[in-house]
Amino acid sequence: ESAMTRRAHTPRATPGRVLDADTVLDEPAFRRVLALEVERSTRYGRPLALARVQVGAQGIEALTEQARRAVRRVDAVAQDAEGVWLVLPEVGATADVPVRRFLMAMGDGCAAGLARCPVDADTTTDLRAAALAAAAKAEPGTVSWADGTEDRVLVGGEVFLAADPLTRQVFRRVRELARSDLPVLITGETGTG
Repeated sequence: ESAMTRRAHTPRATPGRVLDADTVLDEPAFRRVLALEVERSTRYGRPLALARVQVGAQGIEALTEQARRAVRRVDAVAQDAEGVWLVLPEVGATADVPVRRFLMAMGDGCAAGLARCPVDADTTTDLRAAALAAAAKAEPGTVSWADGTEDRVLVGGEVFLAADPLTRQVFRRVRELARSDLPVLITGETGTG
């Protein structure tokens, strides 16, 4: 059975449905799944990663077969002429681990880019663009994160490195608010700094 045949029979993605790892999604189904996962990530603060794997010498069919074997049941796989998309819910900073395993199994020639929601982007369009940009700068056999996986923040003459996604969000919000003349109160749990 070809990938085209499987995609033609792909069931419609619905909220809460666990995707079958043997299914390669077509473009409309991929967009629906990605939109649902981005909405869930932004609404509930759940981690989500989107990986873009660029095709090497193996070709798209071999890449898609390997992707289907490498993903969990909750992950989604989609393909186009240049590569494979992997939607990886419930992974954040460790998303590169399954993608690196995938690249090792594929051998030389493939490269991958990773973007996280909401760290790198919080819309489907921006998340796809960030993953594509990261894949474009990745060397063969490597995984590249979307730009901005860490922020260097100057506070009172000291440079702070913010790598945690929530800390980065706080500093981004502080920078946005610093442009206004509004008073701002930042609160947190006792002992957090």
